[in-house]
Amino acid sequence: MLTEFGKRLRIMRINRGDILKDMADKLGMSSAYLSAIETGRRNVPEDLVERVSEMYSLDVTEYRELKDLTDRAIKNINVNIGNADTARRNAALIFARNFNDMDKETAQKLVKILNKKEE
Repeated sequence: MLTEFGKRLRIMRINRGDILKDMADKLGMSSAYLSAIETGRRNVPEDLVERVSEMYSLDVTEYRELKDLTDRAIKNINVNIGNADTARRNAALIFARNFNDMDKETAQKLVKILNKKEE
């Protein structure tokens, strides 16, 4: 079943006259791998949106839409804590252990805290 990201990506390539194999070749991947990304069996690679954007000359709206759908399609996140100090390592591990039991209010508070850092 296609993800929302996969549906949008498929529409983009069809509108540009590419079949799955054409797009996969242009991106330097197999059509099976690209299909797995579209259907959500594989996570979207970090640089895929940038590569698609460059390949198809996406405008800002298309780019943002695809980037947003990428975030929604992610099922797993790997965090490299190998070089992290003890405080950041503990924060990541505690977060991971408690993620599935976290209530919506706590998640919203964390988002606010972390977004302030980005401002």
